[in-house]
Amino acid sequence: LIRHLGAMRRTEEGAYLLVCPHPKEKKPEVWTKTEAYYGELLPENRFEFLAEGLRSIDAFSRVDTGVCSYSSILFERLSFGLKTIVYTERMENFPLPGTRLAQICANSPARLKALYHEIKPLSAEDFFSHYQLESYRQFGSPQKTTA
Repeated sequence: LIRHLGAMRRTEEGAYLLVCPHPKEKKPEVWTKTEAYYGELLPENRFEFLAEGLRSIDAFSRVDTGVCSYSSILFERLSFGLKTIVYTERMENFPLPGTRLAQICANSPARLKALYHEIKPLSAEDFFSHYQLESYRQFGSPQKTTA
């Protein structure tokens, strides 16, 4: 996923990539390896890590369209009424075919790019309305923070 986002970032004017590493990746004893790993996947170094001490949810307001895979963050973003794409390449049995959630899932780099272009111009309200995802929206947007 990160490699695909990096490729998109290189071709999308104004695209911004904020990497929110998993808590295991943020531990001091592995942080150097984490930086090297993402630096290899994003060789131009055109990304930013979430600031130390902040949780992913703390940066929700900084990200217009969140892209995630294998994470509860996707449901948290949807609950807060935020635009979200779920990357599902190599996932079996998720999401269920024909469900509303399946509409915002990308199972290939080509679908990820197409879905991003489809979602990017939508407001959050229009996103939820267009994809009929209102039932996922539970809360207001989190307060803005500096990450």
